[in-house]
Amino acid sequence: MNTSNHKLYFTSSKGVVQWDWKGENLPSDNPSPKYKAYNHQWYVPKKSEFTIISDLPATDKQQVKDELWASLEAEIDYMKAIRKIHLTNHKNNKGV
Repeated sequence: MNTSNHKLYFTSSKGVVQWDWKGENLPSDNPSPKYKAYNHQWYVPKKSEFTIISDLPATDKQQVKDELWASLEAEIDYMKAIRKIHLTNHKNNKGV
């Protein structure tokens, strides 16, 4: 999957801003957050793993990053719950 042309946008209190995952989208022994976000089914991101690309003052970037993280938290919590169910089912069906 070529993600170099994908642009991620978020509507914040400062307007529409562009953001992206940190790192390159290349497989390696220690894949970047960007690679994992697009290629790992159960990847759960950390707040430190994305960056605001739009040209904003540092204080505004931090505020936008906090807003973006807050908007992603419900989806991240849902993903964690689904992963937990998956792992429980996998563990329970291992001996079958």
